Order: sequence, then structure tokens, then C-alpha cells
Amino acid sequence: MSRIIQNKAVFYASLLACSVTIAFGQRVNIGAQHIAGFQQRLAAYVKLRNEAAAGMPRQKPTDSSGKMSNQERELAQRIRSLRPSARRGDIFTPEISAEFLRLIRLAWRNPDAAQMRRSLARAEPVSITIHINDAYPASIPLQSMPPTLLQNLPSLPKELEYRVIGHNLVLRDARANLIVDFIERAIP
Repeated sequence: MSRIIQNKAVFYASLLACSVTIAFGQRVNIGAQHIAGFQQRLAAYVKLRNEAAAGMPRQKPTDSSGKMSNQERELAQRIRSLRPSARRGDIFTPEISAEFLRLIRLAWRNPDAAQMRRSLARAEPVSITIHINDAYPASIPLQSMPPTLLQNLPSLPKELEYRVIGHNLVLRDARANLIVDFIERAIP
């Protein structure tokens, strides 16, 4: 009798372990699916951005900030004309935003979290309303992302970068100086 109970216990324990593994595996796959979708939306943006840049003169190294600003504004305007109805959540969908928030929380549990806090605290306190397709505000310094936080986030194409404005995680087109999308209150 005890052997039957023992075998059932082993069976149910094995079944439970398999169920947990399958459930965990599905969660990981769902996160991977969200990141894959995010990467596809980034690729679509970069393709659109390259269409906007087609026909523009190649940007040559220059010390003239006016020349760079003109090229930046022209590229930004071309991108806006190709994405006139762009809105928050086009790239940072609710699903990928939730995944980013999870990844950011993980980074804040890292032993380097104190260094991240100090790095972000050195930035100017910012309280500004931002909008998709607007220029990154010239009045706000380009807050660099702490490396520990960057390591936890999906990599970006070279044309794009993550920035922090207040507690918002911003996706910025570096050459066009354009706010592509953002997640509100993503940074603690």
C-alpha cells in the first residue's frame, strides 16, 4: 500500500514539475514574442526613416551646428510626413511596455542599482510634456542611459537610442532628433 502511495506521489510531483516547466516556458516564449514584435516594429520604422532620408544630401562632418540643425529638421519633417498619425504605443505597445517595465524592475534589483540611481540623480530634474513626432527638446540635456539598465533592454538599431526624460523612457531617432515613442513612468 505504501509503495502505491509512494509511486503516486512521485508521479504527481513529476507532473507538477512538468506543468511548472511548461508554464514557465510559455511565459518566456511570450516575452520573446513581444520582443520579436518590438524588433519588427523598429525595423519598419527604420525602413520608413530610410525612405525619408532617401534623396537627402549625405551628412558631411561639420562644425556648423546650424547646418546640422537644418539637416536634422528636414529629416524630421520628412519622417513626420510619412507618419502623420503616429501615436504613443505604435512601437511601445502595451505588451512590450509591460515587458520593458519587468526588465527595468529586474535592473533595479541588480547590485549596481545604487550606481544607476546616482547616475540618473545627477541629471537635471525634468517635468515636461512630450509628444510623439516632436523634436527632442533642446532645453533638456541628453540624459545617457546607465549601462546596467541598457544591458537589460532589447538592443536598438544604430539609428535609434533610449533616453530618459523625467521618469519616461524615450525612444529617440538620433539623427532626426525625433521622439519616436515613449513609456510613461518607466523609470523609478
